[in-house]
Amino acid sequence: MRSTRSLPVTLAMLTLVMYVTGVSRARAADVLIDGGLEMSAGPAGWTLTQSITGEPGLPVSAVEHLDAGNEPEPITGELGLLLKSTVGNTGDYAGQLKQVNAILSQTVAVGANRHFTFTGHSFFQASASAIVDTLNAITPLGDYNLDTSVNAADYTIWRNTLGSTTDFRANGTNEGDSLDIIDQADYDYWKERFGNVGRAAGAASPTQSVFKVEFLDAGDAVLATHTIDLRDDPTTEAWRTQSLAGLVSPAGTTQARVTAAVTDMVASCSSDCAAGQDIFLDNFSLLDTDLFGGQKLVNGDLNELGAPAGFVIEKTSEDNLSFAGAASFAAHDGGVGMWLRSFNGGNAKILQTVAATPGADYDFSAWSKWEEGYIDLDPIHPEVQTTMTLEYLDASSAVIGSPIELLLDTVQEGDGMWRQFTVDGGTAPANAAFVRVSAGAINMGDSGVNPQSAFFDDFALVETLPGAGSLATVPEPGTLLLLSIALGVIGAGRRRI
Repeated sequence: MRSTRSLPVTLAMLTLVMYVTGVSRARAADVLIDGGLEMSAGPAGWTLTQSITGEPGLPVSAVEHLDAGNEPEPITGELGLLLKSTVGNTGDYAGQLKQVNAILSQTVAVGANRHFTFTGHSFFQASASAIVDTLNAITPLGDYNLDTSVNAADYTIWRNTLGSTTDFRANGTNEGDSLDIIDQADYDYWKERFGNVGRAAGAASPTQSVFKVEFLDAGDAVLATHTIDLRDDPTTEAWRTQSLAGLVSPAGTTQARVTAAVTDMVASCSSDCAAGQDIFLDNFSLLDTDLFGGQKLVNGDLNELGAPAGFVIEKTSEDNLSFAGAASFAAHDGGVGMWLRSFNGGNAKILQTVAATPGADYDFSAWSKWEEGYIDLDPIHPEVQTTMTLEYLDASSAVIGSPIELLLDTVQEGDGMWRQFTVDGGTAPANAAFVRVSAGAINMGDSGVNPQSAFFDDFALVETLPGAGSLATVPEPGTLLLLSIALGVIGAGRRRI
C-alpha cells in the first residue's frame, strides 16, 4: 500500500521538476535582431524588398550587391545590383517556375513646386525575361519524356528502361546519378520531383520592369507619378540610360519616392541561356535643378553596402563582403547568408550591439562554412584571422576587460561543410550596459586556390537571466495554482506515510 500512496507524491514531484525546467527555458532567449540575416538591406539608404508572386511567406534571394553589377566595369570598391531572373526555378525552387519580384526604393524630403531630373541605368542580358517577349520551353528535371510535366508517364519510361543504358532525355543524360545505368537512383530522382511543371515554348513573358518617380504629401498619399517602362528600349548587352526631365512637384509635396522595380521575373531557359538572363541596375539620380548641387538621393551610385537589419558593417574599401542567397551557396538556412569574398583582400565584419543585463550569462553562436582554398587555412598567412567576438561595454560604450574571441582557424575546416561555433561570454559584469558581438576577417587575400570564400549565417546571442530556474522567480497565476496543488499533494502524502 505504501507504493500506491506514494504515486501522488511522485506525480507532484514531477510537476515541480517540470515547473523548474520550464522556468529555466523561459528565462533564456535569443536577443539578436535578424540573426538569420533574412532582413538583409539593399544598398545603404535604400529599401530592397524581394518576394515570390502569390506566396509572400516564402523567402527568396534574387539580388546580389557586388562589383559584378557595377557600371561600366567592375572596379574595386564600386558596386551595383545583380538581379537573377532564374532563382524561382533553381536551388530550393528547382523545377517550380516561380515568379520573383525585386523592388528597390528610396524616399527623400523635397519641397513643392520644384523642378527635377531623374536618371537611372540598367543592363539586360539578351535572354532576360524582362526584355524578351516570349520564353523558351522549360522541361523540368525528372521529366523523362520531355512533355514539360513530371508525372506518371515518366515512371513508365523509367520502368521500361530499368537496368539499361538508354538515355532519358534529349540531352543524353540520366538524372539520378552520374552513372549511365538506369537504376533506383533515377526512380528516386523522379519521385522527389513529382508534380513539377515546365513550360511550352512561345509563352509570353510576364516580367515587368520600370523606373518610377512619385511625389507624396506628408501623409504618404501619392500626388503625381512619372514612370519609365524599361521594355520601351530594346537595347541588350549594353548599359542603357533612362531619364525624366522637367518633373515638377505639385502643391502639397513633402516627399519624393524613387523606385526601380522588376516584377514577375522567370527563367527564360531550362539551363543558363547562351545569351544570359541577368539584369543589372546602377547609378540613380534625382536632381533638384532649382538648386546648385541639388542631388536628393543618398548613395545613388549604390557603392555603399547596406547591412542586415540590426547590424552594422565595418570594412575596408575592397568588395570583400556581400549578402547572398541559395542554400548551397552562402546561406546555411533561409534565403540569405554572409559571404566573405577573400580574394578581393582587406578587412570585413558585421557587428550588433544590444542592451546587457548585469549578472546574466551570454553565449554567441553562428554557423560558418569555409571553402577549400580559403586563405585562413594556409599557415604561411598567419596575418589572416577569421573571428567571432563577444565584448561587454559600459554606459559610455567603452570595452570592459578583454574581448572574448574565437579564432576560427583553430576549429574550422576547408571542406565546404557548415558547422556551428559558440563563444561562451560568461557572466556580464556589474557595470555592463551593452554586449556587442561581431564576426568577420582581417588581412584577407587571394590564396591562389579556388574556391576560396568563407561564409557566416544564423547568428544567435542567447541571454540567460540571473535566477533562471529558481523558485524565487514569480510564476504566472495558473502556474501558481498548479504549484500549490503539487505542494499540497506532497504534504498530504507525507502525513499518510
